[in-house]
Amino acid sequence: MLRLPGLAGQSYGHDETYTLGVLGGGFEQVLQTVPQSERTPFLYYVVGWGWAQLFGTGEAGLRSLSVLCGVVTILAVYAAATRLFDRPAALLAGALVAVNPLLIWYSQEARAYALVILLLALSLLGLALIRSGRRGSGSALWAISAALAIATHYFAFFPVAVEAILLLRSAGVSKGKVVAAIALPLATLVALVPLLVGQASRHPGDVASPATLLKLGGIPKQFILGEWAPANSGAAISILLLGGLASIFWLAWRSSETATRSTVLACAAIALAAPLAALAGLVLGFDYLVARNLAVGAPAALAALGGLLSGARSGIARAGAVGLLVACLAGSLWAIADPRMQRDDWRAIAGVLPSSGCHAVLVYPIKDARPLAAYASGLSIVAVEQAGAGEVVQIWTTRERPAPPRLEGLEPISERSGPTYGLRFYRVADDLADRARDGARTSGTTPLYEC
Repeated sequence: MLRLPGLAGQSYGHDETYTLGVLGGGFEQVLQTVPQSERTPFLYYVVGWGWAQLFGTGEAGLRSLSVLCGVVTILAVYAAATRLFDRPAALLAGALVAVNPLLIWYSQEARAYALVILLLALSLLGLALIRSGRRGSGSALWAISAALAIATHYFAFFPVAVEAILLLRSAGVSKGKVVAAIALPLATLVALVPLLVGQASRHPGDVASPATLLKLGGIPKQFILGEWAPANSGAAISILLLGGLASIFWLAWRSSETATRSTVLACAAIALAAPLAALAGLVLGFDYLVARNLAVGAPAALAALGGLLSGARSGIARAGAVGLLVACLAGSLWAIADPRMQRDDWRAIAGVLPSSGCHAVLVYPIKDARPLAAYASGLSIVAVEQAGAGEVVQIWTTRERPAPPRLEGLEPISERSGPTYGLRFYRVADDLADRARDGARTSGTTPLYEC
């Protein structure tokens, strides 16, 4: 139920509008657009295109695929933890997946993240089946799900690689069968190299900078409070969260059995593969340190937490498990109730724009022009020099940045605001059009124009 509120009510986010652009036409458009506009392989878009033919390209229609993936992920992690640990561990791990705010967010995002997390949960289940003696079905499940995960998101390679190493080191498992299982995801990766190189050349990604280290402090709190957790308290919340988890983990570790520790370490290695790869990228100057890339380790991480905390003989550790569940549930309910922790309401913004006449719409920052255009029919992105006389609307999102400076030389008409946005309305005459253009340039905005 936590994955349903706001499914249709929230506007498309910036990244979701790219999905809409890929899936809004024929299948040929999918094949042509993904290499040009995306940074991920084809699988999600191939599945999403078929899904859109059945359920449409509205918000609820596109996002419902991710909802389904999110729900099945709960079951997959439960099944994996049952075989890796025991039923109490599986119940705790499944509950942690069910109430985790960040996983709920991705379960409502029309992007590839929920699908790749599901496939990695299934690969973990395959690994668990192999370790429990069901080598034939486990190897088949692992090979197929691992290959499909890599075909969904490139960062899936890192947990899959660790799982492959664990398989090679498993006692009692035929090395020939393991190599045969590893061949499928490896072949998938090799086949995707030309696509990866082409996408990387068109979208090279962010360059690591001192600001990246500041961003690093806010990532842990996203796993408790969700994608849009309050930015001003990110470092403090992250420190408290990591400190609390480390204390609980240590108490649980000291009171756990040796067999449990071994399995927890294996799951932790899988979970930490993507974060460590992202940190290595920082050393090389590449910034891929964002929660959506690190979330590929969530199934293994939550399975490990479930196994460790449920088996601990320490009362404090067990109380910590309950506290972690309550904190995640509270964060999820907060995100549902507070519009500031949801997606920007571009549908509402489009609804208050002037419906007639000639006006320029200046959007700050520039990238937010894309989701606005998805809801404001008739608007198209143009060069700033084309913004002429008439009415000017200045729009900005308020969650992460202050309001832009007022446009000088224009006559203010009114202002409006919402939980995550602000609007200023101006009137401009022909002789003031140049000032409007200059104001747009200095405030870092881009215009949309409608007549």
